[in-house]
Amino acid sequence: MAKKDISFTEKQMELASKLTPLQRKFIIELIKPNTSQRQSYIKAGGKAKGENAQDMSASRMISNDKVKAFYNAMMEARTVEAIFDRDEALGIVAEIAKNKEVQPNHRVQAVKQASEMEGWNAAKKTELTGAGGEALQLNSNVSAPEIASALAGLMDKL
Repeated sequence: MAKKDISFTEKQMELASKLTPLQRKFIIELIKPNTSQRQSYIKAGGKAKGENAQDMSASRMISNDKVKAFYNAMMEARTVEAIFDRDEALGIVAEIAKNKEVQPNHRVQAVKQASEMEGWNAAKKTELTGAGGEALQLNSNVSAPEIASALAGLMDKL
């Protein structure tokens, strides 16, 4: 897959020009899917040592009004791009489904893919049963001390 060039809008360029190189790189990393603030800070070249120091530095950086403005502008563009990419993908799937020169099984797969993307599939019902196919049995014979003990155990885990 070819690396996508980053092109900035005029507004993004103006906001980016007010940031340090570390701040700019931090935001560019942060807008990537599934990237934490700490990961973005490290990839951008942050020098803080240790996870706590890295978290604090990243948090302080994203709290800066200029950095936050650039982040918001980048996320706006990313959202528009994501919508375009989804629509484009659906368009490709639709072309395959409609193309009579494509093998029938590929056309059927394209229709299935389009129905999944658009949520056209009916909801699936799942039924749970107990041992031997019997109905699940709920046990309501639990004493107050047992409930209190279970809750205390849960609270300890929080």
